[in-house]
Amino acid sequence: MGHVHVLGTDIFSENIAAAREKFGENDHLSFAVMDKNGSIPRLKGKPYHLMFCAFVLDTIPLWSDLVSLCQNMVGALTPHGELYLLRLHPNAFAGSDLFAEYHLKPNETPQHGDSFTVELRNDRSSISFLDTFWSPQHLGDLFTHMDCTVSSIEIRVRQVPDDNSEALQEILRNAGVVLEGREWQVPLFQILRIIKSD
Repeated sequence: MGHVHVLGTDIFSENIAAAREKFGENDHLSFAVMDKNGSIPRLKGKPYHLMFCAFVLDTIPLWSDLVSLCQNMVGALTPHGELYLLRLHPNAFAGSDLFAEYHLKPNETPQHGDSFTVELRNDRSSISFLDTFWSPQHLGDLFTHMDCTVSSIEIRVRQVPDDNSEALQEILRNAGVVLEGREWQVPLFQILRIIKSD
């Protein structure tokens, strides 16, 4: 497969500092703070074969900013390059206590562009933040208009997607998504798989 280099990015310098401390940097791994304007850092000016984003899209409150970011991500891919976007499945909003750690209000599925509050808790602290729901249909249309092929992979606990299952399993593990434990009756995570045309 040749030389593989992974670049981890975040808009928060504190997260990049923590990643560097935890993983270090070497010929195969580096980290960079991403501009808040959505420009994508490049490794030696070259495009990427694969990009993975976990829970990024819903943190962007304006559709115009989200469109710019998505255009930048697709523009940073090689022809036939792949972009994987991990996000909450719309089902996560629909059931009572399906996704307790996010403390979402049950049976209040937001519409495209609606804001919702997420509260994450552990034994020591909690944090609340405002996210925006972007519908899978609108996102799919956006990437299709960029001449990309779009598909959706639904994730349940212990469920491993058929497509590139080993790579996706590793990506999900590194993103902190635990694929062990009881299986939900409905998928609560979704991966949008975008393949750039030539």
